[in-house]
Amino acid sequence: RTGPALVGKNARSDMALDDVSFSQFTPLPPSPPPPSPPSPPPSPPSPPSPPPLPPLLPSHRLVESVEELRALVVTAASDTSLQLQRGAFLSLGGSELECTNLNASQIIAISIRSSPDASATIDADGRSRHFRVSGGCRLLLHDITLINGHEEEDGGSVLAEDGGEAVLRGITISNSSAGRDGGG
Repeated sequence: RTGPALVGKNARSDMALDDVSFSQFTPLPPSPPPPSPPSPPPSPPSPPSPPPLPPLLPSHRLVESVEELRALVVTAASDTSLQLQRGAFLSLGGSELECTNLNASQIIAISIRSSPDASATIDADGRSRHFRVSGGCRLLLHDITLINGHEEEDGGSVLAEDGGEAVLRGITISNSSAGRDGGG
């Protein structure tokens, strides 16, 4: 038969299936795998670690708790140098640290320091001052933050009286008050 090919439901063929070789058809390539989800953005780099503290001098003692600090300040019988942990937070629990020299023939110097780039914080919890210094005791504070000191009388954070002396360097005093003189 010659002529136009019929298409659709009226189309007929006299070709049998065994006249067709299915090997003539090239199989379709396998489908590619679905695309991977996008990778998450890289996390920001970590901030650099702060530089380590210089090594303690042999005369310095590392203090790790408020109990240890209290014991060393109260019982000091000679010059003492103390180092607070970088970024430490010490709560006095409502009781001041008292530096008093019972041996009036000499002056005792107590030095308490921290790191200037990550100072330690001493919190008086709004229930006491931080330090009372008297009787031939010389307190040297370096690079420490004192917060929440309170005293109904004088010296909301530090009181030096009766021959006591306090020297503060690089100190931050915050939220401290006194009923009379010296809120800080």
